[in-house]
Amino acid sequence: MDGYHKIWMVLATIICLAFFILNCFSGAGILGNFLFSFLLWGGFLLLGVWFDPYDCLQVLFLMIGIFVFFRLLPTDGFWGSLIAAGVAFFLLRWLASLIDDFLVRRSKKPNFTKKLNEYGINLDELNEFPAIAQNAIVRRKLSNEDYSDLMMRQLRLVNDQFNINYDDEMEIVNRLIYLTHEYYYNVKKIKNNYNENIYDNFAAIDEFSEHLSDLKEEYSKITVGNDGENRVANAVNGLGDVISNSNVWNDYGAGHTNRNQQDVILISQRGIFIFEVKNWTTSRYIEETQSGYLIGRDKYDKETHFVNVAQQILDHKKAIGNLLNDNLSMDGESGEIMNNVHSLIVNANDNCRVLSHRDTIFNVSELSERLLEYPICFNPNEVAQIVHIITASQVSEQNRNHYIFNEELIPNLPLVERCLRFIHDIGQSIR
Repeated sequence: MDGYHKIWMVLATIICLAFFILNCFSGAGILGNFLFSFLLWGGFLLLGVWFDPYDCLQVLFLMIGIFVFFRLLPTDGFWGSLIAAGVAFFLLRWLASLIDDFLVRRSKKPNFTKKLNEYGINLDELNEFPAIAQNAIVRRKLSNEDYSDLMMRQLRLVNDQFNINYDDEMEIVNRLIYLTHEYYYNVKKIKNNYNENIYDNFAAIDEFSEHLSDLKEEYSKITVGNDGENRVANAVNGLGDVISNSNVWNDYGAGHTNRNQQDVILISQRGIFIFEVKNWTTSRYIEETQSGYLIGRDKYDKETHFVNVAQQILDHKKAIGNLLNDNLSMDGESGEIMNNVHSLIVNANDNCRVLSHRDTIFNVSELSERLLEYPICFNPNEVAQIVHIITASQVSEQNRNHYIFNEELIPNLPLVERCLRFIHDIGQSIR
């Protein structure tokens, strides 16, 4: 029960008691007077249930202001009565707000740790999280905005979906953990904004709930994808130099230049191998169509994935091939580098069978054996040059179009998930 509910109950009780006592002194029957006062009290409480107590209090204060106006009108004139009524109305609103803040602080803060523990969140874990302590810019950015806007902006955490660039991949975690504090300590301020603009905030909360589910799903997909990429990187680690989550600029033609991300790259004497990893855990088998689309299906033959993988691997090969053609000095024809850049699809789900195109779709377990079938084409010095060029050409973090997991983020994903559930439930409680 929030502060305004408590204020409404106390005022309803005082009004009904005063009505009962005054009627008793006026000679009314005690039993009938008691029943009428009790029904009146129940009616007040039902109003607080059917309507928002905040709105009920505003109506009550307005009625008191009108009463003061007409009570003073014969003696103080129109303007004097109007000023007195306005002072009474705003004074009552101010007192109600003070009482509400006091009750909220008194009832909520001591239970903060207990409430977090219900979600498996340790308060010290939040307070000591390094990203929060180090990123004062994010805290200031969030604190200086209206809370209604805060609800809307936090929906846009997945920058790849909403086309927002972040300075570093940890900012998404910063925001989530900061919002865990904000949604608890300031839930009443959000509540007040919600009352001031009921339509917009209903929409904001609905959108918050909807996109929070999308965000959780995105986390799940990226985590699964990251696990698959790690398996591939570990499987080929002994065959040469491995670069994970490579991100370089690529000319897509018609004057369009953008980033191109490669899941895993192996640079060895047998060639440059770019792996597009598919860890489709919901699929039982995958197949590639003649038009270059990769389709995943579950055990009921229902389509789970549909991706233009031919275009993906072509863009990967073009991005790395053009980069090396522009920067690598080697003997031989200019096309030789491109001939030794191989863009391959890897199925990282052991429970998923490949039904077609076994020449371009590899399983993780067979990677080493199949890659050793390629002939040697580079000497060690050339391999070192290629590794240096690709590493030095990585797109800076602030220019990436989505965050890349790093060693600090991965261990904290469970904490992020718990924070998401906490924020979701607190947001729902506003309604």
